[in-house]
Amino acid sequence: KIDLSNKYLSIDTLTNSESVGRTASTKKLAEQRNAVAAVNASFFTSSGGGNGFPVGAIVQSSDILCASNSFNRYSDSIASFSINNMNEVIQNYWKVNMYLSSKSGAKLDVEQYNMGNKKNYDKLNVFDRKWGKTAVGATEEMPDIFQMVVENGKVTKFVKDGPAADIPENGFVVVTRSEGAKLLQQNLLVGNSVDLVINSTPDWNSLKMSISGSSMLVKDGAIPETFSFTPSDIMVKSPKTAVGSSKDGKTVFFVTVDGRQTASIGLTLKDMAQFM
Repeated sequence: KIDLSNKYLSIDTLTNSESVGRTASTKKLAEQRNAVAAVNASFFTSSGGGNGFPVGAIVQSSDILCASNSFNRYSDSIASFSINNMNEVIQNYWKVNMYLSSKSGAKLDVEQYNMGNKKNYDKLNVFDRKWGKTAVGATEEMPDIFQMVVENGKVTKFVKDGPAADIPENGFVVVTRSEGAKLLQQNLLVGNSVDLVINSTPDWNSLKMSISGSSMLVKDGAIPETFSFTPSDIMVKSPKTAVGSSKDGKTVFFVTVDGRQTASIGLTLKDMAQFM
């Protein structure tokens, strides 16, 4: 139970300090930031070898680390927990709109920011130093990877079918293939000015932290008739983690329930909603 009015306490998102694209245990994440307490949050996609990335948008220490244009695009599915600069709790469904903007008038949609979902590499994917030192290069599986390097707001080079490009400290690399590669070459040239624009609801510029979860379990003191996100094992008792706030918004609750063992078999999603 966390008192938001306590000036000596703060709540923030934890990600691997090495890279937002590297997974780590909750314990390791807490140790990296000297956290007093931490719980697991967000779904993540793993590609093995410690590589992976969160599913939803993340704001950590007032900076956006990753986002997806398709996140909740067609329906309010995965909810987020955020705290804004006024120290107020916001629980809602994020919407994101990202694009590359150039002085030449080009406005090109960006599908992912610091996410390595290969299914979307035919669209535009942006990686900066929060992801790591290098972007994503050509592989046997994807020999046609195309990269555009942007440094200090200008396109510096294109890399076709080559190894992962170095990500500039003050810039980013756009990774794509097929139609996405044609789109970049048709609209941009080396030397062109390019900015990455990330708009979101809520506005990420007004947030101190934000993390995604699954469904909203309780809203305005009531359990919804149907949950917006229902895993296949919704009726199975299993470990659960939830975060919520009191009616006056002054207290935040971190709640964890162990499961799949004799001492604690866990809760269903509805059980957890009733508990919250």
